[in-house]
Parts: sequence; structure tokens; C-alpha cells
Amino acid sequence: MSPFRSERQTTRTVVVLLGFAALYAVFIFRGTFTHNGGRVGTLFDDALISMRYALNLTSGHGLVWNAGEQPRVEGYSNLGWTLIMAATTLLFSPTHAPIAVAVVAALTLLASGAIARRLLEGVGAPPGIQIAGMAIVLAYYPLVFWTLRGMEVGLIALLVMAAAAIVVEATPSIAPPTPNRPPARSHLTTLSVLAGAAFLVRNDSIVLFVVILGFALRERGIGVHSLAAAASPFALCVLAQIAFRYSYYGELAPNTYVLKMTGVPLAVRLSRGLDAFAETLAPLAWLAAIAGAALTLPTAPRPVRRLLALGLWLVAVHALYAVWIGGDAWDFDHSNRFIAAAVPVLLAGVAAAAPDIARFADRAPSALVFIAINVVGIETLWLFPAFDPPSNRTMLAGWVVAAGFGAAAFAAGPSTSLRRRLCTTGALIATVVILSGHSWTRWALDNGTYVPNDIGAAELGLALGETLPADATIAAGWLGAPAYFSGLRAIDIYGKTDRHVARAVPSRPFRPGHNKLDLAYSIGELKPDVVLSLLDGPEVASFGYVQTRTGVFVRRDSRAAHADHPRPVGW
Repeated sequence: MSPFRSERQTTRTVVVLLGFAALYAVFIFRGTFTHNGGRVGTLFDDALISMRYALNLTSGHGLVWNAGEQPRVEGYSNLGWTLIMAATTLLFSPTHAPIAVAVVAALTLLASGAIARRLLEGVGAPPGIQIAGMAIVLAYYPLVFWTLRGMEVGLIALLVMAAAAIVVEATPSIAPPTPNRPPARSHLTTLSVLAGAAFLVRNDSIVLFVVILGFALRERGIGVHSLAAAASPFALCVLAQIAFRYSYYGELAPNTYVLKMTGVPLAVRLSRGLDAFAETLAPLAWLAAIAGAALTLPTAPRPVRRLLALGLWLVAVHALYAVWIGGDAWDFDHSNRFIAAAVPVLLAGVAAAAPDIARFADRAPSALVFIAINVVGIETLWLFPAFDPPSNRTMLAGWVVAAGFGAAAFAAGPSTSLRRRLCTTGALIATVVILSGHSWTRWALDNGTYVPNDIGAAELGLALGETLPADATIAAGWLGAPAYFSGLRAIDIYGKTDRHVARAVPSRPFRPGHNKLDLAYSIGELKPDVVLSLLDGPEVASFGYVQTRTGVFVRRDSRAAHADHPRPVGW
């Protein structure tokens, strides 16, 4: 590439990154509110559970849910991300630290976009495709939402993207790129370090990195030295966290794992997991259609085919994992946070394959059949369910865009540059519309899903801290924000931070992390001063509680019963 073209490409990259940085800033700002004249940041409720642990750590209480609790409970599943959160609580006030976490998360997104562009350059994608692919990754709404709302999804996606870049030899440290050369042993070690770091961020990222390390070993050849390079740093991180967990919490698995994976028959878990996967299937069908078409083309560049194969394996394996654990409690907009961390690699592959769509239409009739199967089969089954029809219409609009550009391409005549440009443009636009169009539209009109609820819960937490005595105890299901912002001792009635409830017999229909309750223990035995929940009123009242005019329950013999309790806004 000439110096002039290189400079122009750098300028385009910077402009795109700055544009998305501005979008992310607006996204973060819309999740804040003012309180007593100051700006308060919010995160998704589960993220604020991790923030509570982080704040207790930097306050000198240790990685615990409640200060002084014994035995300690590992109510988080993202140690590495929680430690990053702890750094923000050292530098910022509790009300500003969530904003700082969101900013750090935004930086991980921008870094993922930059790696996506470099990845596409490494597989030989044209400059325009590099920029488009980077923009598609940065615009992928499920990744943006879960990351900017404080979850570790963006950091996992960044580590996976960096590892994928090594597997396809697209990182700047490998020069010149030679796709036919197997990964060097040092590259296997680097991949193993990334896998170990991802495991510390979230243990189940092991599912993704087994695929990545498997791809690398397949290229390199499975020998003793290669296996040692690929396994040693990874195994060290795994053993280190298990040793820390056992010595600090006295358990071999986090409490969240026990809560979600015990007491429920496998068939029940798989049934719900399949339902959750069905919710994600319609947009993934488009990615599978392009990937499958490109993989059937012998003329498609080998690096692009390797990238597509890696992306498909990552999404497929993580989807199987999501089915096995019963899906997520928060499936919406045809996505979930587990698959969202794996999709960016496949998105980069789809962008790289887009220029081959015109050639596939000319030379591979079997690939046309493949796309027809996707459209007629998968889309007919899953694009028009009863739930969320606006989202379905948006995805259908994406398919219409692709068909319209395809018709224009055929009208342009065979084997012309215009035809190729039309097919490529249609595929790229359709990818954004199908995967993220509805979500971004809804965000623009109504803010992100659950964001107004999170703001209301944060306002409630601040009000509780201001109106209740410092030694009061609160209990709730939606507990992250009230506990974090109030600073009061808190009881999790759904058991994420409670060892007893996590091991209780499920008493509600299976929904990961929300199907176990033992109110006789959480309320009757632990006796919180205030219960903030939409539980059945008479049942709560039977433990000696009265419901106030604002809707919360207070214990009759509690000093807190005489406080002017705030209303749980947005619950």
C-alpha cells in the first residue's frame, strides 16, 4: 500500500472510531441521572452486584457482598472484570465509578473495532471492506449494550478478537502476513496467555478458547512442545483462580454456578436453552448464509475461509453452551450476552466474504440453494413468531435490502465491477439492519432495554441510604443497584450472593438464577428491616411485615419501620 493510501486509511479508521466513541458517549450519558445536583452513573443490575464487591474490596472489607460476612460468598462470576471495577472505585466516587466503568468498557469496544480492521487487512480484504467491517463490529448492538451497561462481554470479545487475529496471522507482530504458515510456538503461548486472561475475566470463556487453541494446534500440529506452549499459561491461570477461590471462599465453583446449574433436571434446562437459542437464530441465519456461501467457493481466499470457519465454530460452540446452561435470564432482541461475545469474529469474516457474493451468485448454484434453505427454512420458522413483531419486521427489511441490491446487481450485467459493488454493499447494509436495526431504533426512541429500570433502582438505592439507619438491612431480588448505592447490608432473595438459597430446592419455573426462593430463611430467619420486592404481599406480611404507602415492606418491630420510605421507581 502506498504511503498516501496508508495515510488515508488511517484517517478513515480514526474518523470511524471517533464517530462511534461519540455514539457510545451518548449511550453512556443516557444511562445517568442527576441527584442532589450531581451526575450519577448506572449499570445493568448484575454489573452493580460486581461493583458492590469491587467497592467493598477497595474499602478494606475484602471481596465480599456484605462487610464482615462469614462465610464469604462468591456472588460474581467475573473476577478479572470485578478487579478492573475495583480500580475505578479507587479513583472515583461511588456515584461516578459506574460511569468510569462504562468508559473503560467503551474503550474495549473501540479496541475490538481496531483489531477487526487489522484482522481484515491481514486476510487481504480491500481498504473499504476493512472500514466497513470495523463499523459493523462497532455497531453490533448486543455487544454494545451488554458492554456499555457494565458487563464483561466486551472484554471477552476483545480477547477473542485478539486471539482470532493471531490464529489467522493478522496482527502487526506477524510481518509479513503469510496465511499458509502455521502459528509459531510463541504464538501458541500468546494464545494461551489470552485464554488464561479471559478465564480470569469469566470462567466460561474457556468454551471459546478451546475452539481457538484447537484451530491453532490443528495448523501447527499436535506435538508435545506445541501442547505445552498452548496449555501452560492457560492452565496456570485456571489453577490459580481455583486455588484462590477455594482458599478465600471455601468452594471449588462460584456461588452463581451452584445457583443456576443445580436442582433442575437436564431436560428442563435444555428445553429452555433451546427456546432461548430459537430467539437468537433468525439474525444468525443471515450470517450463516453468507459464511456458508463463501465456504462453498473454492475461489474464495483461504485466509477468509479460515476466518469464517473460526467464526462459525465459535458461535456454534458457544450457542451449544448457552443451550446446555438453559440460556440466559435476559434474552431479548434476538440475542443474548453469551453469543454476543463470539459473533464479532464471524462479523469480520462476513465482511471479508462480502466481495465474493457476486462471484458466488455466478459460479456456485449450490450456494444459492444454501441461502434458499436459510431463507425458507430458518426464517419461516423463526422470523415470524408471536413475540416482538417490530423486531421481526426490521429483520425482514434487511432481507429485502439484500434482495433489492441483488436484483440491481443482476440488472447491471455479469462480471462487472458495478455488480460486485452492489452485491457487497447490499450484504453489508443487510448485516447491520438484520442484526442491529431494530435495537438501535428502539434505543433512539426509548433508551436501552432495562435502562429506565436501572435508573429507578439506583434512585431507590440512594434514597434508601439517605432515609434508613446505617445498620438497617434490605432484601430484594433486583438488588444490585439498591445494595450498591445505599451501602446497606443486603439480602439477595434469589440467592446469587446467598449460599443457602443457591442450594435450595427450586420453587419457581426455571429461569437461570431466578427459580430458587426460601422466604422462610431470607425474610423469616434473617429478618431484614425492609423488603423491596414484587413478591406476594400476604406471604411477606406473614413474617411480621407491613406494606407501607410507598409499596415496600417493613418489619413491624424495626426502627426502620418509622422512616419515610422511598417508592421503588420502575419496578
